[in-house]
Amino acid sequence: MFRPSTSRCLAVVGITALGILGLSPNAQADEVAAQEPVKIMPLGASMTYGTGSTTGNGYRAELRDELTEAGVAVDFVGSLSSGTMSDPENEGHGGYRIDQVAAGAQNWLATYQPDVVLLAAGTNDTLQNYDLPNAPARLGALIDEILDARPGVTLMVGTLQPSRDATDDAQVDEFNAGARTVVADKVAAGATNVHLVDLNAVLTTDDILSDKIHPNDGGYTKIAQAWFDALEPILAGTGH
Repeated sequence: MFRPSTSRCLAVVGITALGILGLSPNAQADEVAAQEPVKIMPLGASMTYGTGSTTGNGYRAELRDELTEAGVAVDFVGSLSSGTMSDPENEGHGGYRIDQVAAGAQNWLATYQPDVVLLAAGTNDTLQNYDLPNAPARLGALIDEILDARPGVTLMVGTLQPSRDATDDAQVDEFNAGARTVVADKVAAGATNVHLVDLNAVLTTDDILSDKIHPNDGGYTKIAQAWFDALEPILAGTGH
């Protein structure tokens, strides 16, 4: 699991003290900037890339802002860049199924060495109706691959967003049920650095664009909040 360094923990404490002393937000921001940043890899397909958002940032800019405001310095990492934000790196590969994400994951992890991985994969398996009975097992194998490549990583596994297509949404629900079981089994087996983040639970079809699958800006805001709610206690050193 990711454990903040002593210096990072002290920096967070320092930021809290600054707030108590009534120092300016700029002074607090300077303290955040002085920290060693947490390297976060957004990993998945087009939702991770930010497709459908008006800025191209998807959930990433709002998540970064919330973590920064909470006293956590962040550096998004990955081989791709998208959106208008100043820290646009990610591994959101449009159209990729779980097996295609897995094919690149080891190299991406070795190159960028993230502290945290935000994994959201499986939407294209449902859209392509690709061997769906075995999709949760493929997700489990990808989780194992990530943990083998980065044993100390904090791995957040997101469920899939709802679809406005009834047939696909039923497949999404079936996949998500399997994903919840896979993550629960990993945790029960000792992988306490793996966490389920139920993105599906915070979204409705009103948060999905007319293309039936990508979130709109409001949906991305909800996704950012869900990632933040799961991450902040861990990165602040109070959650594990």
